[in-house]
Amino acid sequence: MFETWGSGQRLPTGSERECNQSPVTRDMPSVARSAGVPSRWQFTPGPVLVTVTWCLSVRCPRVQYAPSCRVNDPVAVTRPIIIREILYESVSNTRDAVQLSLVQLDNYGPWTVTPSPRRETDLQALQARLYATLADFVGGHDGYAFLDRIDNMIAVTDGMTVADHERLQERIRNQYPVTISIGVGVGETPTAALETASRVLQAEGSAQDAERTARLATAGPVGETSGSLTVAHFDVIDVTGEFTDQKGAGETSLAIQRATVSLASYLREEHEGMARFVGGDNIIALCPSLEEEAFEAATAHVQATTGIPLQVGVGEGETPHEAGYRAKLALEECRETGRRIDRFGPQATIDR
Repeated sequence: MFETWGSGQRLPTGSERECNQSPVTRDMPSVARSAGVPSRWQFTPGPVLVTVTWCLSVRCPRVQYAPSCRVNDPVAVTRPIIIREILYESVSNTRDAVQLSLVQLDNYGPWTVTPSPRRETDLQALQARLYATLADFVGGHDGYAFLDRIDNMIAVTDGMTVADHERLQERIRNQYPVTISIGVGVGETPTAALETASRVLQAEGSAQDAERTARLATAGPVGETSGSLTVAHFDVIDVTGEFTDQKGAGETSLAIQRATVSLASYLREEHEGMARFVGGDNIIALCPSLEEEAFEAATAHVQATTGIPLQVGVGEGETPHEAGYRAKLALEECRETGRRIDRFGPQATIDR
């Protein structure tokens, strides 16, 4: 990967080190993070050609400095704003569509009280096992699963075919006393895909229709989406020090719920993204490709409406797993450096 960076100090060829973060412009560090370079690297004025070669860990890039500003391929760039444009083009969300699946338990409400009401703890245990099975299956296809309303679960299933969804239905039918119906939607945005999945499943009949069993409804080119997508992983800044160790558990839980609702509503209304609570103080969002300013606006909105400060790691990748894992690594950079936003692009190598 050949790009022109600015640096006030040249490192020896092939050297590996980390520097204290000391950005002098907004563009240069932001571009570096978009390319997957950890934010602790220092960038100061003065164009110098470098080659970035990723080691096994994204936290330890090997930087090799060339003697001039010329690059062999494809073009020489020397101004930070030009670098920003070129890198953004290479790491932005190039996926024309995203695939989401709505997984619904068939006739679940009536089943829970037939022939008589079942114990609530038994139902909760069943729901937990069902979600675990869904998460394991979808995760095995590099997807993501969200608990959502429990009797209605959501999965990011890019790459999963109709046959894959049928195998999921068979696994649930063989292991549990309930069945699932699935609506699969493909759309330009997460919101559009989920709305499509909802609509095609609703067309199969009511969720409490005893005659609707293990239906699979699809819309769009299922299993054929490709390109880079974006996942953002949010959490509450210093949740342990500010909430867990200082406030009552009930107050903390309500605060995180408020932050989740505020963030999910904002991303849906402003960008047609989809955000869901995933445990602890963590919220994961599937987003269209957004500039850093959009994530700044989202966290600012949550703080203004709830008083709760969030930080976010943004990841990009060919699969939901790749994008999500890079988002987790970027969030770790936030926790270590104090930054509110960090970003790892598809150039950043992941080891799992």
